[in-house]
Amino acid sequence: MNSIEEKRLNNIIKYAFEHTEYYREKYNDILSGVASEQYYCKYHELPTVEKSILKSNAQSFFSDEFLIENLIIERTSGSSGNILNVFWDKSSRIRSLLSLWDERKKYGILPTSKACFFHTIYDIKIGDNKIITSPSIVYKDDNNVISFSKLDFGYNSLLKYYNSITEHKTEWIMCHPITMYLFTKFMKNNNLSPFKTLKLIELTGEVLCDKERKFIEEYHKVPVVNHYGMRECNGIAYECPYGNMHLLDRNVYMEICDDRGNPKAPGEKGIIYVTNLTNHAMPIIKYKTDDSGIIYNKKCQCGKEQIFKIINGRNNDLLYLDKHTFLEGNIFFYVIEYINCYYENVISQFKVIQNDYKMFDVYLALDNNFFCDDIKSLFIKVCENIGIHNAIWNFIIHEFLLPCDNGKYKYFISNIDANSNEKVTAI
Repeated sequence: MNSIEEKRLNNIIKYAFEHTEYYREKYNDILSGVASEQYYCKYHELPTVEKSILKSNAQSFFSDEFLIENLIIERTSGSSGNILNVFWDKSSRIRSLLSLWDERKKYGILPTSKACFFHTIYDIKIGDNKIITSPSIVYKDDNNVISFSKLDFGYNSLLKYYNSITEHKTEWIMCHPITMYLFTKFMKNNNLSPFKTLKLIELTGEVLCDKERKFIEEYHKVPVVNHYGMRECNGIAYECPYGNMHLLDRNVYMEICDDRGNPKAPGEKGIIYVTNLTNHAMPIIKYKTDDSGIIYNKKCQCGKEQIFKIINGRNNDLLYLDKHTFLEGNIFFYVIEYINCYYENVISQFKVIQNDYKMFDVYLALDNNFFCDDIKSLFIKVCENIGIHNAIWNFIIHEFLLPCDNGKYKYFISNIDANSNEKVTAI
């Protein structure tokens, strides 16, 4: 850790200790008698924070300098299947994103560059009607940004998306790897030319496989870069023009540790623990993620002194509606988000297993069983609205859900043999 990293880490520890109930209580004995400019020296003695702790004690993580009604809410499920709200003040959120923009500039992308995203749920309106909208195409920021619905991925819609991107003169696209892979496959199958104005494709949110990268890169003939992040702290690592990933060290401090939070040696695989260095509204320090990685003390051609590699990140199966049609498995996160908006975060965990095209097991951990039947009915209704019709739903209610044998938690699993599905197209 260099002197700049020490100062950044010390600043967030000091702020959290002085302004949040949780860290004041947990750090008091450890930091008592230590000079405030030396708090970082005690970093390895500080307790780790797991998602379950952050969720069950959320208010104790809030800074006493902010009012909750003035904060920005980011919802996350990640690979754990746990729903979590993360709160940001506007200034912290802007600072958190600066490192990402520094990396994008290396590829000629500026905040003013025309962007394309793909959304599932774009707008949540909570009121008397409590509805979620997912418009097919959305323009925002004076038409600088265009966003397309992943719930509408049929032939006519994809052709409309292609023509809209061409007319929009999009310069960079950010989405999940599977989304870009399917869109590119549609373009190739229909002899559609690559976008002339496109400079960068940024893939995030799921594991980026070599096969997908090669196919996308060869077709579009622009850089395809991997962005590793999570809503708990925004960007964590970004791929440089030389093909290596590096930590966004102005935004996060990362360590690779064992299950108890003890640091691993450079080059050793372990669990990723991150500290966000910019969020003052809800500081998150020594946060245990669900991902594994390695940090190498090896200088890259770009000049960075360390190289980061994620070993097993988040990945979910595809949801097959029939032999020829499927959705992304992460669609269920947005179904749960809708229900949690309606019933005030009643679902704490979930997992969906597809046993056949029309047969699903739905595992739910509820904070309140009072609305159990209504929740089941609403779940089915929302699924029908997104295209899952005439399905048989088997609901299993638990107090909490355990991860898989490998310690990971996939919130959607399909038991359908993907190899038997020929000529499959997304919707």
